[in-house]
Amino acid sequence: MQIHVLLEPDQTPDQLTRLALLCEQVGISTMWLQNYVACRDPFMALVPAALATRRVRLGVCVVSPWEMHPVKMANSLLTLHEYSSGRAGLVIGGGGEWPARLGIEVVKRVRAVREAIELVRRGCSGQALTYQGELYKVYGYRPKFGIGGGIEQPPLVYTGANQPQMLRATVPAADGVMYSDMTRRLIATTVTRTGHWWRNKGDGAIIASTISGPGISSRTRRLRDVKPAGNYCAGLAGQLVPGIFSECRRMRRGPAAEACILSGIP
Repeated sequence: MQIHVLLEPDQTPDQLTRLALLCEQVGISTMWLQNYVACRDPFMALVPAALATRRVRLGVCVVSPWEMHPVKMANSLLTLHEYSSGRAGLVIGGGGEWPARLGIEVVKRVRAVREAIELVRRGCSGQALTYQGELYKVYGYRPKFGIGGGIEQPPLVYTGANQPQMLRATVPAADGVMYSDMTRRLIATTVTRTGHWWRNKGDGAIIASTISGPGISSRTRRLRDVKPAGNYCAGLAGQLVPGIFSECRRMRRGPAAEACILSGIP
């Protein structure tokens, strides 16, 4: 099992760098930074950490297509991918505080997220892209950075989804799915649905993002002890994560339960 850490966006770039180095030292797979309205730009805030580390993956979650056009998402993601020498990731979703805080009326939420994922993944592939979706379009998009020149793999693009319609539409288009705010009784159904919609795709990973529970692993105790900013302590989700891993193991051809995200708590 790989372990990911999810941080609140109240760290300075220097603090994020220190945390990323610590994550790398103790074997954390990925350090994710959340994306809120009145906080630092998460892509830019992770650049110093990208330059200072060599192994830990660095990701931004969650970005919606109402705050940032998918082409700008691709540019930002590829820039972080270039600075990190191929270790960047992004979660695209349709929720969060952005539409309400910006006074945006959300229309065709599911289609917008699906098109954003498709456009970003294809745009980060290294191939020229003309994309003509219903909501988003781009013609002749081919950035000459972030892929190639020693960076062989494109950045990972996940969907942030829990509900059936969003899972059905976006899981086949993404590299993985990040769950959040899920009740225990929905675990089996949600994982089964995810596996069904991945069946023809052939691969994918589930990340279980939850509010942390009682057990604290030995890896995360060290993160808690450092406390450079005081509000990022990580704990294992005692109720949801075991159930998600159990459901993934039960399914012979289902998705891989790649990682458990450890959410920031006071």
